[in-house]
Amino acid sequence: MTDGDNNKSKTRLSAYRRYFVVFMFVVLSAGLWLMNKLTQDYLAVLRFTTELKHSGAAAIYTAIDDNTLSVQIKASGFFIVRERLSKNTQIVFDVKDLKLSENSKSELRLPTALLKDKLAEHLDENVHVMAIEPDSLRFKVSRNINKKVPVLASVELSFEGEYRQSAPIEFLPDSVTLSGSADELAQIVSAKAIIGKLEHLTRAVEGVAEIAISDNAAVKPKKVRYKIPVDRCTEGEILAPVNLLNSPKKSSITLLPSLVKVNYTVPLKHYSKIAHGDFVVTADFNDMQQSLSRKISLTLQRKPDEAFNVRLTPGFVELIIREENKF
Repeated sequence: MTDGDNNKSKTRLSAYRRYFVVFMFVVLSAGLWLMNKLTQDYLAVLRFTTELKHSGAAAIYTAIDDNTLSVQIKASGFFIVRERLSKNTQIVFDVKDLKLSENSKSELRLPTALLKDKLAEHLDENVHVMAIEPDSLRFKVSRNINKKVPVLASVELSFEGEYRQSAPIEFLPDSVTLSGSADELAQIVSAKAIIGKLEHLTRAVEGVAEIAISDNAAVKPKKVRYKIPVDRCTEGEILAPVNLLNSPKKSSITLLPSLVKVNYTVPLKHYSKIAHGDFVVTADFNDMQQSLSRKISLTLQRKPDEAFNVRLTPGFVELIIREENKF
């Protein structure tokens, strides 16, 4: 490399250094200017969603309308920027702290002026709450209750060959306690134990399942143990007589058919225990009067504990009615 080339390289390097120094000076100046601006106070509007609770669990408060508060504040730019970037925009207020009396009515109207001090505590000691909109919030008030419900399985099963589920799924405990508003729990009659998908079963399965329930309710316990009985099974078939209930005394009634076919599944080890008298099939004469038809659906009144997946063929009988001679 010649001396001329070296001089050019040194000139370029010197120019780059000057540019870098100027750039850093601009960045530093901008940073200082921004820091100065962020330390100053500004007016801004922040939005928060509100939730009302009672620490004594005496009631459940559910927002009726939009429960968003628009809060005008005076605060430093640093705080405003931080709150704008924050994802924590929900504030929980305790009825007890707000000095609201126990409300037995179905609706509570909360003046937002009562929230001013609590909002200031939530925000920062150097933040001044200037105004809050709207001027009030409405909440639906429901009693907080406990309710015991049975556990049902949420499960998908498949089996190998002749193996089948041989009895109902056992849960320990077989029921759970829900806590929540009376309105919410009124619609819940059971709790689902999420077992999932079990395939190619040839033996009993045991495990622990989590209870799935509404977000607006609490459940205890949150998990239950389960056992799914699995056995090698076979199909059985017998003929069972149909028993007529509530038959009128002054009529002669013939049932067609008088015997129905009962198909069932039973564990192979219990097959020999099944007897004809174990299945009781009935038809209710009152059902015919309500339907204005001579056909009555059949009901399986009793079956042996070992039998499951019971099917009746046909599922109904027809009545032939003859009035007895009155003379």
